Amino acid sequence: MRTLDRRNVQNRFRRAYAMLIAVVVLGVVVVGIAADNRNDAARADRERWRPGQAATRELLSSAIDQETGVRGFVITGNERFLQSYTEGRRRTSELTDTLRVLHRRDAEVLATVDTVEARLGRWQDQVAEPEIALARQDLGAAREFVNDGLGPVLFEEFRAADDALRSAIDARSAQETSRRNRAFFIVVAAALSALSLLAVTAAALLGRLRRWVIELHTTEQRLRHTIDTIQASLLPPTLPFVDTLAIAVAYLPASTDTGVGGDFYDLMVTDEGMVNISIGDVSGHDIHAAVITSLVRHTLNAAGQHLDDPAEVLRWANKALAAQVEDGRFVTAAHGQFRPATETAPAVLHLALAGHPQPILIPANGGRPREIGEPGTLLGVAEVPTLTTTRTELAEGDQILLYTDGLNENSDPRLSTEELVALVASARGDTAEETAAQLLQRYEGLRLRSSRDDLAVLVLQVRVAAAVMTRSGGDAELDRLQPTQ
Repeated sequence: MRTLDRRNVQNRFRRAYAMLIAVVVLGVVVVGIAADNRNDAARADRERWRPGQAATRELLSSAIDQETGVRGFVITGNERFLQSYTEGRRRTSELTDTLRVLHRRDAEVLATVDTVEARLGRWQDQVAEPEIALARQDLGAAREFVNDGLGPVLFEEFRAADDALRSAIDARSAQETSRRNRAFFIVVAAALSALSLLAVTAAALLGRLRRWVIELHTTEQRLRHTIDTIQASLLPPTLPFVDTLAIAVAYLPASTDTGVGGDFYDLMVTDEGMVNISIGDVSGHDIHAAVITSLVRHTLNAAGQHLDDPAEVLRWANKALAAQVEDGRFVTAAHGQFRPATETAPAVLHLALAGHPQPILIPANGGRPREIGEPGTLLGVAEVPTLTTTRTELAEGDQILLYTDGLNENSDPRLSTEELVALVASARGDTAEETAAQLLQRYEGLRLRSSRDDLAVLVLQVRVAAAVMTRSGGDAELDRLQPTQ
């Protein structure tokens, strides 16, 4: 009986061993099939989907370059802006050809590529080319033509088609990713069936994964701290108290997880009692943009301490950009010098703009707000930018709104100049703080859920310093009129 039992045990062992071998062989076969599927999916993702996704993003970027070039040419009449438009058209043609080659077997994607090309061509034929032709004849007429609203409509139609193209490619990519994930789970199931030591291996992997998660969490914390530190360094930690100006500021970053904002502002009081005011926007939301932001802000600050002409201060910043930046980034900036009122002269704001939105003057007498300043060339795009310093006299209580283009770019729909002025008029308050608060309240009602750009707002209100107040009323009158911090 024991021999029979031994034989039974041996037979069972042999059967179990044979089954184990069969499971191992089957697992190897399944692993091989799954690995081939995974490799195929990875190859398709590497050779087709990721290049297609990159091409759609670059397609939008090249179209924006075209729009920016046309807008810059119409605003300034500088032919250099048309280089971006011409290069963008050439690049757009290359990208659509690339997309057709990558997705030549996908009729739906090819049809969407045709739609994108057709809509961009419609914008080029009906808006860009007529604007360029008209601008070469009459810049003023070209600017009126730009404001007819057709350009944004056609360009948004192109954006929608580009989004649809990206969605179609993303859907195909998701299918390949799903296929790769299924292959991965098959590999895991085969390994579970074939290897009795999988639990030990899994435990070891979990231990390693735990260490990786801890390391990743630590790295993310350090990165977040670094980004916060960089962002804080781009803005003044505190604003100076100026007895001739009430100041209200607000800064809202774009809806990004780790991006560093490119908007900045600064105020500095000179030894002569003048107030230098700077605000600007650097293209991009990365570490390089932060470096450029810091460079421009500190250059404006330093130059403003020694130069009385805001246009010349901006030219110094342009020179600094030319010496340090080689990747084609540009900066919009506004720099002004506020001269307080004296016993014999009113308060004055000398202002120069480098491709930046015109500040808005909000009169204290209840008059309609209006834009001030003369538009100028973007910093970083021309060796000798066209910049003009304008002079605006200010009365007590007048407010000046300086802002970055997130105020109208992030709105849905995007605000025109007239709509923005009307918005500012509706947000007028008795103080700079009230105006800034009411403006941001209305902005929140218009803002897109996911902001595309940062927003910086700076509201200045003229007030009379004690040094220039009349003393006809005696010390009691002087004390009553003394401004508070």
